[in-house]
Parts: sequence; structure tokens; C-alpha cells
Amino acid sequence: MSHFWGAVQSHPPPLARPFRAAGPPNERAAPTLADVRHHADRGAWKDAARCCGELLEKDNLNSRIYFYHGLVLEQMRRHADAEQSLRRAIYLDRKSVLAHYYLGLFLQSRGDLREATRSFENTLDLLGPLGDAGIFADADGITVAELKKLAKMQIETLREAV
Repeated sequence: MSHFWGAVQSHPPPLARPFRAAGPPNERAAPTLADVRHHADRGAWKDAARCCGELLEKDNLNSRIYFYHGLVLEQMRRHADAEQSLRRAIYLDRKSVLAHYYLGLFLQSRGDLREATRSFENTLDLLGPLGDAGIFADADGITVAELKKLAKMQIETLREAV
């Protein structure tokens, strides 16, 4: 037995090649929303936007992709495109709480206080039936209760400004 074990140690088997799906050998894997988050967390906005673009080419009816794309575009100071992407996210999923909330923040920063208030009110309406302990993974784990509190604070701030 020791001879066999010694032979294995002195002559390791060749490295196994990873399984590769059919397709061109240099084809890279399609990006995911996790890739978008990874690039965004590093501040690599162009890479995050490229990933969003590739994702939208394959699935242009996914409201989450438009939501992420809107946030990325806003960071790139492409304000009109960011607003359009957030509005598309809402169009595709009227119950997209985070898209409503972030659209409110976006509109507030642009000075459209009436529409921002409406977005925050929509946020609260959508949060109403949800349990306070619910968590939004796409917002770094913020709870329903925390988002309700933030939306209420935004509305109060906007009402004071008018």
C-alpha cells in the first residue's frame, strides 16, 4: 500500500479541465445582478452599466434590472436616463417598492417636490400590507419598518419645504 501512495504523491494526476458549455472557447459568462452589485460596490459604474445593458438585452421585461440600472445611471450623472429606467421598473412592476422610493429621492433631488411626495406616498401605500419585519435584499437588508419610517420622514420634509 505504501508504494501505491508514494506513486500517487510523486506523480500527481493532470489537472482536470473545468466543464465548459458549448460555445466559443473565449465566451465569458453572462453577467448577473450580483455582478452589477459587485461593480457598483467598488464604484466601477461603467462596468455596472455594461452589465445592466447586457442583462437588459436578454431580459428587457425585468423590473429589477431597470431598478439597478437606474441607480447606476444616477451615479454616472445620466439623470434623464436614470429617471427613465426607474419609471420603467415601476411600469413593469407597479408594486416595486424600492423603485418608487428611489424615484422619490431622485425627483426630490431634482426639485420636483410634488411628484417626489407622490412617489413616497406610493411607497407607503405599497408597504402598508407588508409585515414590518420583512427585509428588502436589494436595499442592503433594510426592513419594511425602516423603509416606512424613511418614506414618512421624506414626506414630512417635503411638506415643510412647500
